Amino acid sequence: TELVGPKNKFLTAISVKYFFAIGQLFLVVFAYFIREWRRLSWTLSIFITPFIFFHFVLPESARWMMSKRHYTKAEKLLRHIAKTNKRPFDEEAFQRLKNEQEKVCTTNIHKRY
Repeated sequence: TELVGPKNKFLTAISVKYFFAIGQLFLVVFAYFIREWRRLSWTLSIFITPFIFFHFVLPESARWMMSKRHYTKAEKLLRHIAKTNKRPFDEEAFQRLKNEQEKVCTTNIHKRY
């Protein structure tokens, strides 16, 4: 739900739950036809394997980068998104967001004893 705004957060969370439930139903069907658990495990992993490559292709979200103080990476990503969407990149808004994030990061530091 991090990629959508607050307006669509509920619908996104619900759709994730639906996909999980549908996946559980598919698991029951596969388990009915493939009785041996090792073969079932290998069969199901075949469907998941292509999604591993998304980890290397898709970037982290700009919010995560900002929270980890990777400001240059976040700015580069947001510039790329703005260019893809044919929108101007708002320097002032990014600077305000960066300053606000730095305030949050510095106030949330806990002392270790």
